[in-house]
Amino acid sequence: SYYFMAKRRKNRKSIWYKNKHKALISLYGKKCTFYGCVRSANLTLDHVVPKSKQGAGTLSNFQRLCSEHNQEKGDRVIDYRPFLPDQIVLDYENFYR
Repeated sequence: SYYFMAKRRKNRKSIWYKNKHKALISLYGKKCTFYGCVRSANLTLDHVVPKSKQGAGTLSNFQRLCSEHNQEKGDRVIDYRPFLPDQIVLDYENFYR
């Protein structure tokens, strides 16, 4: 039925987000990736390249920002993440699929 399929899609999406959060926590820690910010509450998943600008939904396009810095960033392309070799990000992306 439609209800069952919609519920199943929602569950799949929430599992996907939980896995992305786990991967980003292990990569960048449990705090906002904005320079000098030490907040660890109200963290959100933020697209480095926004979806409105055809940003991908892959781990290499996500960063964790507190809600204040996420709202401040808006739909601009700003990467606040510390440098990590691409291979590490790709390894995490494959592990958390």
